[in-house]
Amino acid sequence: MKISKENLAEVWTKLRQERDEWRVKMHLSTMEAKEEWDELEKKWQRFESKATEAKDQVVDASREVGEGVELIAKELGAAYHRIRDGLRESCPLNGAPIRARFTPYVPSEAIKSNPDVALQIVLAEEEQYGGNPRAIALYESHEGPKNLVIIPGIEHYDIYRGASEQAHGLAQVWFDRHLKGM
Repeated sequence: MKISKENLAEVWTKLRQERDEWRVKMHLSTMEAKEEWDELEKKWQRFESKATEAKDQVVDASREVGEGVELIAKELGAAYHRIRDGLRESCPLNGAPIRARFTPYVPSEAIKSNPDVALQIVLAEEEQYGGNPRAIALYESHEGPKNLVIIPGIEHYDIYRGASEQAHGLAQVWFDRHLKGM
């Protein structure tokens, strides 16, 4: 990929978006991926610094940006793809929200705009990602129909594995009670 003044902004935007998406997903990664991510962050800082310098120095739009910027951009792109592929194998996220749809959606804010919404929150007792206090605060502040279930002895992702039948049963009863016949 040749980077010129014309496409520098596009490459920069694309890499920034991919970087931001992966920063959100990194809590799911293995230690190996985390170590690779830390190295990539150093490369990202070098890329941003060099790209900023190059942007200010390139006068002729047809003149190519320096090899250093191009090499770092290639390395970053390849490494982001390597991490993506590794995460797909270790924890497939088929159907997971993408950044463009995920970042503007804040369920706790959305539900405040309609207090009649039936709210059920099912939590893992051992939540590693800090969601329980926020979820419990939302539950406590909600004025409409609500149900809070904390499944003992499970961690965050166990809801999709060992406790999935229990979670499905809770959801079915809740939906039947509050949505059936609407």
